[in-house]
This record gives sequence, structure tokens and C-alpha cells, in this order.
Amino acid sequence: MVTLPTAPIILCVDDDATGLRFRQLILEAKGYKVLLATSAEQGMEVFQSNPIDLIVTDHLIGRTRGTAVAAALKRLRPSVPIIILTGSSTPPEGMENADAFICKSEGPEVLLNRISTLLAARDSKLFHLDSERLTHLSREQLAAILASVMDAVITVDEKQRIVLFNKAAECIFRCPAEEAFGKPLDMFIPERFRERHREHIREFAKTGVTSRTMYSPGVPVWLRADGEEFPIEATISQAGGEGFFTVVLRDITERRQAEEKHSQLAAIVESSNDAIIGKTLEGIVTAWNKAAERMYGYRAEEIVGKPASILFPPDRIHEEGRILSQIRRGEKVPLHDSARVAKDGRVLHVGATVSPVYDAQRAVIGAATIARDLTQVKMAEQALRNAEKLAVAGRMAATVAHEINGPLEAVANILFLLEHAELSHTAREFGRAAQAEVNNSAQIT
Repeated sequence: MVTLPTAPIILCVDDDATGLRFRQLILEAKGYKVLLATSAEQGMEVFQSNPIDLIVTDHLIGRTRGTAVAAALKRLRPSVPIIILTGSSTPPEGMENADAFICKSEGPEVLLNRISTLLAARDSKLFHLDSERLTHLSREQLAAILASVMDAVITVDEKQRIVLFNKAAECIFRCPAEEAFGKPLDMFIPERFRERHREHIREFAKTGVTSRTMYSPGVPVWLRADGEEFPIEATISQAGGEGFFTVVLRDITERRQAEEKHSQLAAIVESSNDAIIGKTLEGIVTAWNKAAERMYGYRAEEIVGKPASILFPPDRIHEEGRILSQIRRGEKVPLHDSARVAKDGRVLHVGATVSPVYDAQRAVIGAATIARDLTQVKMAEQALRNAEKLAVAGRMAATVAHEINGPLEAVANILFLLEHAELSHTAREFGRAAQAEVNNSAQIT
């Protein structure tokens, strides 16, 4: 009886201890034994002293690139599959030394599926069985294994005719296996790329290596049975005898669409005139657009990774805790006036809206703040209020002047008449003095 190993050993290499720990928990929950390394040097030591079945390494490990680590590991044990994790959707340079790359944003399910696929297909063995022991597996067992793989698995003979076409391939290519058997693989490659694909296979056959990641820049898309083209990533291996090749292929249409949507959103964020800031539920800044740089004076590299509370005046620090509490409950903080402090110490009047950020499972993982500098608006509003006060004062002055000038005119007229009347010398002097005071009062109003 053949006994299949139940706990393949996976080596995870990453200098981010938090990410490494979560990756370990996810893999162990699926029954894998996981060994950890937080540096390239430690990863090499663990690899050399343990029977590692598969490696998952971050692309950036301190100053070392994951592809360089993959090259060194492949020189020691070329049959061990290596997966490169990156923050980008574009395969990094040097992927010829790795078996697959996964963008971290794709999530744990994609990682688990790719691990399962590589472990099943590695070195033309299933679960460490050599070709002699493999014969003990029934066709039903082999079919069950292939049917459980979510990626398309296609094997072709020396004439590039399809001899194996699993269930996932039927779904991806929208073609029943019965219609694919015996047909050339070219039927699933756009005509303009077929010669490039044949050349790729010929060159791969000459290398003598067992497997290789096949991003094939010359063949960026494949073809469904109904004529629809779609983007792929794939791994090719030589297995099952001379001239036989197996391709494990993934449809990355949804990923490309998500990347395009992400790029569009990123462009909108960067071009916005409002400051847009992302932060964790602990208030640590994770994203900072150009408008935020202009508004607050901090460059992204100066503030990302720091607490957003440094933007709050001392008398408003309490606002951050209240806002984050609402966000954790999934509540949006509507537009409100507040104050923030720029890098140069200026206090800015701002209008801000804060919204929860969700992951794929609709769990709140952070907050997004959209803020607009209202300082100039507030100054203009104050200037308008001052102008209104002056206008009111002016209107009041005109009213007072009108009320005073009426009686003054009457007094002036009386004094004018007295000037021409027969008066004593003393009375005439008093009249002139009164006229002088009337003239002074008229100048004031």
C-alpha cells in the first residue's frame, strides 16, 4: 500500500515578522509543517538542514531580492518549487529561477492553491512518489488529484498533441476534454503567437531543467474555445517521458481587471486636489497622496509609518481616538470642521470626512480620510464678517449724522438772523461763539 505524506514541509522567508507569522498560521491550518526564516542567510541555513518540500519567499528581504535567493536555492536542490511573493502585479526580474510568483493582494486562497498545484506537479512526482511507485495509484486516484487542482493542467506529447486535460482546463478553455484530446495545443493559442510558443517549447526542451515558470512575454494571452482571448501565467515541466510537457496554467483575467481598477483608483487619488490619507485602525499612516504633501508639507516617505496624531493640535488629540472608535464599528465620520498642524507649525482649518476601509471579507482594516484646507475660506469669511460690521457702522453713522445735522441747521439759521439784528456788543460776541461751535459740530458729522 502506498502511503502519502500528510505534512509537506514549507519554508517561509520574509523579514516582516508579522506577515510571516500570519502566513505560518494559514499554512499550518491546512496541514502543512512550516519553518520560518527572517533573512536570506537564515533561510539558506534552514533549507540546508531540513528536507524542505516547497519555499515561499518575499521578493524583498532586507537588501536581498527573493529571486537571488531562489537562484541560490535552485543550485542546491533544483527540484524544490519556489514561490515569490511581491507587492506588485508585475513579475520581478529573475523569475527563471522560481516556479511561480503571487501578488500579495491576491490573498491566501491563491497562495494555498498554487502551493497545492506545485506540490502535486513537482519534479514529475505526486507526493514524493517515484515513477515505479506511481503505478500503484489507480487512474481514479490520479483523476481525483487532478480534478482537485483549480489551475488548468495540460500535458502534450512530442508532437504537441494534448493527452491530458483536467476539469479546470475544461472550465478555463470552455472546451470538453473529449474535444481537446489529440488536438494540437496551438488551438488554444492565438495564431499570431503560435510560432513564438513553439520556439519557447523548443528552447525549454534544450535546457534539460525539470520545470520553469512560463510567463512567456511573447505569448501574453491564450485562447478559449469560443475565441475569447485571456491573460495567463503558467508553469511548464518536462514529465512523463521524453518529449512530454505539462503546463499548469492560471487564468488571471480577474486579477488584471482588479489591477486596472486599482490603477484607475490610484490615479484618481493622486490627481485629487483634496488630501487623501490612509491609516490603520491604530492610526498609523499607510497612504499619503500628492495633495496631502502640498497641504501638510510632509513628503510621503516622511510620514508613512508614523501616527497620524502628529497632524492634530494638542487640544484636538482626543478627536483621533473618537474617530478611530467610530471607524472600528464600521461607522463613517461625516464632513466636519476641525484643525490640523502642518509640518512648519501652521494651524490649518480643514474640512474632513473619514470612512472605513474593508478587506475582501468586509472586515474593517483601516480608515481613509479626505481633507480639504479651509484656511483661506475661513480667512475670507472673517474678512466678510469684518466688512459687514464696518458697513453696519457706516449706516449707523449716516443715520446719526442726519439726526444731528437737522437741528444744527436750525441753530445755524437762528444765529445767522441774530447776526443781522440789533444786539449789544456782548450778545453779538456770544452769537459768534455759538456759530463757531455749530461749525465744529457740522465737521464731525
